[in-house]
Amino acid sequence: MLLYGLIILFHYDAYFEFIISSDIKAVVFKIIIATTIIFPALTATVYKLSGTIQSYNMNTRQERRFPFLITAIFYMFGYYLLRRLTLPTIFYKIMLGATLSVTIAVMINLFWKISIHSIGIGGTIGALLVISQILFVDMRIPIIIAIIIAGIISSSRLLLEEHIPSQIYIGLFIGFVCEFGMLWATLI
Repeated sequence: MLLYGLIILFHYDAYFEFIISSDIKAVVFKIIIATTIIFPALTATVYKLSGTIQSYNMNTRQERRFPFLITAIFYMFGYYLLRRLTLPTIFYKIMLGATLSVTIAVMINLFWKISIHSIGIGGTIGALLVISQILFVDMRIPIIIAIIIAGIISSSRLLLEEHIPSQIYIGLFIGFVCEFGMLWATLI
């Protein structure tokens, strides 16, 4: 979800599209793809091959514990790398909000299973709303699309019986609050 939000931010508003050079955009995309997709996927693959997890779904809290913790560390590393670039503050804070939400998911997972999918789409909605309100960028279409995607993701998690409704609602809430709160506090 972080990658999708970044694509929207770079291409939906002329300010962000033109203020950052193509070279820096490429570096930002590489950092986000590596630290939020590739490294976590490789971690899950290592755990799967070692037999520590039974499937990539990580159906139990126990299976999720270490892969989620390592994912949170990769997110922190991604934030660290982004901070080394000269970017508008919003980019750092989006990554920091995502890192915070994954870290909260790690802590909640110690005693209760939560929907990480819901956290991701909830964070996307929260970030888009702040960008729309604070930066006066018309994000109605991306927000509507994100809300529809949230419904599809939530419904699929329920239909697959991977989560109960409260795990989805709380995931949406955590993702939303982490991104919305991080960006709102920073941009005001």
